[in-house]
Amino acid sequence: MTSESIVKPKEVGRQPDEFYKTRLNKWRYRTRRIILRSLRKESEVMAQFQRRYRRNWLDTYMLWSSFLGAVTFFILLLPIPYFWGHAEQGRALLQTLAASVWITCLMKDFCCVPRPYSPPVSRISMGSSHLEYGFPSTHSTTAVAQALVLKQWLDESALTDSTKLLLHVLLGIATFSVVFGRFYCGMHSSVDCVGGVITGYLIYLTRSLIGPYYKTYISQTSWLTPLSLTALSLFAVHAHIKPAEDNPAFEDSVAFISVFLGNGIGDWFANVNGYSHATYFTTKLHGWEWYLASLFKYPLGVGMIFLTRLLTKPLMQAVLPPLFRSLHSVVGGGTQGDTQASPTEPKMDAVPSVVDLGQLKQRKESTAQTPQPLPQQKYNSRYYDADIMTRVVTYAAMGFVGTIVSPIVFEKLGWGLY
Repeated sequence: MTSESIVKPKEVGRQPDEFYKTRLNKWRYRTRRIILRSLRKESEVMAQFQRRYRRNWLDTYMLWSSFLGAVTFFILLLPIPYFWGHAEQGRALLQTLAASVWITCLMKDFCCVPRPYSPPVSRISMGSSHLEYGFPSTHSTTAVAQALVLKQWLDESALTDSTKLLLHVLLGIATFSVVFGRFYCGMHSSVDCVGGVITGYLIYLTRSLIGPYYKTYISQTSWLTPLSLTALSLFAVHAHIKPAEDNPAFEDSVAFISVFLGNGIGDWFANVNGYSHATYFTTKLHGWEWYLASLFKYPLGVGMIFLTRLLTKPLMQAVLPPLFRSLHSVVGGGTQGDTQASPTEPKMDAVPSVVDLGQLKQRKESTAQTPQPLPQQKYNSRYYDADIMTRVVTYAAMGFVGTIVSPIVFEKLGWGLY
């Protein structure tokens, strides 16, 4: 197969079989082939299911319920526990979400399996997730992992039994709607969804086991704590498996690893400098004062997080490229040492966020809908140090601000966290 015969199709995972055979090792290639055989059969079953059961009202419900498992939804959800004094629950939600996104992106890039074939399957989507690989379903993974964390939170709460029962039922309906909705909307096969559910459960279970040890770890006052956490996060970014094609899922993976890093450093900073929730945050409001403060807390806190992004991103874009060029001139350049994108690919927007999701969606779709030659020697050259580090620093700063800076501001304003 010549490089001229390889093009970028509208979806990843749809190149000729020989393309993947020459780019994936035998374990990845065999895994892809096994899942692909199931996908080919199931695409016809999914199409028959849609023809029989699709309804307009179900289309609308499943489409909008998918937002409950989307990364954007959890970005907006994550600061809430920290803003209202539930740091432990916030940490659990963030860690399970970061692990869910990172692990599923890793698995997607390992397997390089496409979404269910369309046609015959009809896709119902309002985002650009269809431009990523299919197995496993990130929506299913995040929905299950986060639902289990929230269930544990409910079980440990002081709510009445009837209230707990109602919230458990609503949580179950929401989780089922997200997982089944991926199948109904033609975005994932049942194998993708089951794989996502199992992955989400294992992530929750693992986090439950190591969570207490992590809490002890970030309570240490030594500088080795943030340094080792930074090294671990950068290793997770560097160790990400390179896919056979340009897959935008890597961007989400780096973002959430970085938020996890910023959150951990924020917790460590709070413990070292006396900003612990048990001793520093003492202001407590009651009645109408609490409700009034709550009206302003969320917009102010989230505004501070995105202001951090707006300030940090251009600063890093100005500082990091010349720094990396200087380093490369000393130690020698390489594929991952380049600071500019390949001419066959658009330059990666270093730090997309909720603020510019529309622009990100247009960039992803324009890339996918323009078939271009894909030289074989370039297929693994899509990660660029300056762009990656811009994303890492920016999202880590956002995680740090949401974890400790915003709560300190609330305390200084007399709003408190409780």
